Amino acid sequence: MSPLETVTFQITYYTGREEGDVGYPYYVAACDVLHAVTDAKTLDALLENIREVTELALADEDTIAVYGVIVNPAIRIQPA
Repeated sequence: MSPLETVTFQITYYTGREEGDVGYPYYVAACDVLHAVTDAKTLDALLENIREVTELALADEDTIAVYGVIVNPAIRIQPA
């Protein structure tokens, strides 16, 4: 099987008003392929965090052997 050229992050929005929540709205992005999760108060900050967590997950790894992903994959975001 050829390595993935794109990884997908599922984005979920939370109002922050649920019991036990943080008290302000925020976004969470998760990528099953990279086993990565990040969050932020704004979409702009979330996109930056997604880039950073992707770079960190793939740094110093044999990305094809560990994740089945090329070294510098495209990133797709979609609602959860």
